[in-house]
Amino acid sequence: TFFGVFGHFGQSNRKTPKVIRHLAILNMERGKDSTGIALVSKDKTIIYKDILPADRFFDYELQRELNNHRLQPFCLYMGHTRAATHGAVTIENSHPFTEKDLVFTHNGVIRNFYELQHTYKTRYEVDSQMIGYLLTKKHIDGLDELAGYFTAPYISRQEPDVLRVAIHSNIFTYAIRGNQMFYSSTKEHLERALANKPGFKFTEITRTDKS
Repeated sequence: TFFGVFGHFGQSNRKTPKVIRHLAILNMERGKDSTGIALVSKDKTIIYKDILPADRFFDYELQRELNNHRLQPFCLYMGHTRAATHGAVTIENSHPFTEKDLVFTHNGVIRNFYELQHTYKTRYEVDSQMIGYLLTKKHIDGLDELAGYFTAPYISRQEPDVLRVAIHSNIFTYAIRGNQMFYSSTKEHLERALANKPGFKFTEITRTDKS
């Protein structure tokens, strides 16, 4: 399995940025070519990404930005670690991606990427970008054209308080406590990152359909 996805959605507290960094480092096992994170709130979206493994990506300056972001009443941290498959290892090819109003990340592989590129005359370098293209062009129905497997958290900047996740032949794991939700590539990641924080309910969704 390629790539790692992780994040937080809802109301943050002072511990949230530390948990995010912990989840990022746990996801290094799924990719070290690059790391990225989108900070989304009602008023703005900021994306940081670099061709660094997570343990080097989360420096003092970025942690300060994550701490500032948690002061929003309701916010999203959308993170990703990449193991390059399609496309060179560059900052531009790192997640999160944007497509019109969408911000998204992807865990998985789109096996018919080149066929879709030919069909739609697109010139993306990364197979993941086709997910954003089809979502903006055809909404959720567009995902029926994808072959392969994916977990793709995405959000519209027009609806920053609604996080959606497209899943096909893959899993999505999350932990909820009150109005906080953390997610990561595996349940084990969440259990380790939240080990000393009681009250979370852990859920793992496995889907064979696109939803």
